[in-house]
Amino acid sequence: MRYIIIGILAGALLGLSPVLMHENAHEIIPVFTADLLNPGNVAVSPSKNLSDSRITVPSGASILSFASSGKLAIRRDLPPETLFSVSRDGSFYASYQKVGEEIEFSSVTGERFWTIKSKEYPYVSRKGRMVLLLVADLSKVRIINYNGNDLGVSNVSGKMCTSITFAKENESAAVGFLDGSVYVISEKGEITYRGRTPQGTVVKSIALSDNAKWIAVHYGSTDTDGVLCVNLEDNEEKAFSLPFLIRTRTALHVRDDGRIAILGKDSFIIAERSGEIVVKIAVPPVKPGHAAISYDNGIYSLSCRLKSGGSSLYLFNGDGLPVLVRPFPDEQYLDNFTLNGIICARGLSSVYSWKIN
Repeated sequence: MRYIIIGILAGALLGLSPVLMHENAHEIIPVFTADLLNPGNVAVSPSKNLSDSRITVPSGASILSFASSGKLAIRRDLPPETLFSVSRDGSFYASYQKVGEEIEFSSVTGERFWTIKSKEYPYVSRKGRMVLLLVADLSKVRIINYNGNDLGVSNVSGKMCTSITFAKENESAAVGFLDGSVYVISEKGEITYRGRTPQGTVVKSIALSDNAKWIAVHYGSTDTDGVLCVNLEDNEEKAFSLPFLIRTRTALHVRDDGRIAILGKDSFIIAERSGEIVVKIAVPPVKPGHAAISYDNGIYSLSCRLKSGGSSLYLFNGDGLPVLVRPFPDEQYLDNFTLNGIICARGLSSVYSWKIN
């Protein structure tokens, strides 16, 4: 009788477990996979509940824009050897040649807005209203608008720019330098935050929250690493040490509530802005190079290269519990981004999409 009662109690607790979970369960549904070398030949998703967002990715000298169902909506082929930066919403791009002397700003439908004489490297904001131009010696970033004119303070400078990023939901940008100086720039070209890492340490990685309410700065030296977290509404700063050392740039994310996520050599950490670690998750050893963290609808997306070869995509909920692990053994590069409930992973020759429910 005792074991029967124990069994009944255990069954009742298991039945209540969804109610007792800190977060609701998520459903991850594959939407489409596209071969970037043959983007028109995609099995389009029949789902009727997808957002109207466009998924825009580079492929060689082409800009490909897919509907969220996987249908190829726009293909813009540029001249060979052309490099470009595309706005997050896929509407505009700035193109240039590696050894050229001009930058052109155009819509993805082919309308040219301006051409300027420049040997700088362009970075286009979320909707293309602001373009940052990084000079060749990396000592200065010029700020121009979508008309090609100087904007706001016109430039920020430091010793060797190490990181440039944009907010996901507005036009704000952040710039970090080797000398530890950090700037946040509004869409009007105004400096909304100017700071410096502790003891003049190197800025290795930076991240802006979706609505530019917080900035996280991964800084350090050859011996120690830390994160500077700043509330951009009142410029309150907090810095904490990391439990590992990363000598190069790494994937970094900060939410609008100040919670941090960062990738270590063999772990993924979620921490409060105070430095208190919420969860530390072991992952296979990471190979230095491109890695990315995104967050949408309560799901963290982490893509990185592996020392054992290939790449991998990890999905975690806000408490760090694994939702999906997807290896890509043939992908030597893997990026990821999220928009309106859609998760996208892009390799060198393919793009993959999932829907979050």
